[in-house]
Amino acid sequence: MQYLTGDRAIDALEKCIKESDPNRRYFIDFDFTLLLASSTDEYLQSARPSFLFRPFLKLLGLVRPWVFRGRNGVFLYRDATRLNVMQKLRPALSSDFEGIARERFALKKNDKLLQMLEAVDPSKITIVSFGLKDAIRAMLKGSQLESCDIVASSQKDLVTDRRNGKIQMLEAAQCLPDRTGDVIITDSDHDDRDLLEYVEHGFHIEWL
Repeated sequence: MQYLTGDRAIDALEKCIKESDPNRRYFIDFDFTLLLASSTDEYLQSARPSFLFRPFLKLLGLVRPWVFRGRNGVFLYRDATRLNVMQKLRPALSSDFEGIARERFALKKNDKLLQMLEAVDPSKITIVSFGLKDAIRAMLKGSQLESCDIVASSQKDLVTDRRNGKIQMLEAAQCLPDRTGDVIITDSDHDDRDLLEYVEHGFHIEWL
């Protein structure tokens, strides 16, 4: 299925939203789409004390043990490896993040997209992400998207979900998009190709 990219995609998306189809649902990526950053990076960098854990994260990034896990090692294992290590070193990591999550979303949210989505009933929006569901939910507290459905990963499912793809994640959650009516919005035509090719209204937009 063909899908739009770039400025043409933004113009077409605005038009699509203005059509106000009451039955249309929007399936939206989170990292680098609704949030102009990686939610996993934001989560990991919240570890306290930062003077101790941030250098460790940088060191782990230099060592890059995930590259030895095969051809797709970075995509499949990078976040899972970093999360597993940091969770063991800092068991209170989720509490660290909860204290700053709303602030980080306010700082790095995609204002242009969020303004467009003000015309959409939040009950018609599903966020679908390879990031951590709990981290995304924490970031959205108090925002216009707080009540949206979220289909995302738990820490134990990160690798499996990335291997299977988002269509299988949505199928497992029993909320597959309607192929002809619903909308997909994502920044990645590589990671989310299955989503973009599943529907007629697919929008690949690199916001940064």
